Amino acid sequence: MKENTELVQKLSNYEQKIEESKKHIQETRKQNMVLSDKAIKFKDKIKTLEKNKEILGDTAKNLRVMLESEREQNVKNQDLGKTEKPAFT
Repeated sequence: MKENTELVQKLSNYEQKIEESKKHIQETRKQNMVLSDKAIKFKDKIKTLEKNKEILGDTAKNLRVMLESEREQNVKNQDLGKTEKPAFT
């Protein structure tokens, strides 16, 4: 009889541990889903930032080309101004 009581108690303890484990598993799954959602959002933000970086890089490159072109034009204009003779001498 005592053995049966001990076995019932052990069985009850195991069942309680199994229920607790199930609850922990469910909570872990919920947390994983939340983390997965956050990871997806971060990946989307990273893609957006990479696109913006590319656009800004292209814009900066275009501006450098325009600036260099303007500098060259200014040098040409200065050279023309030096070679021109005054109209009244």
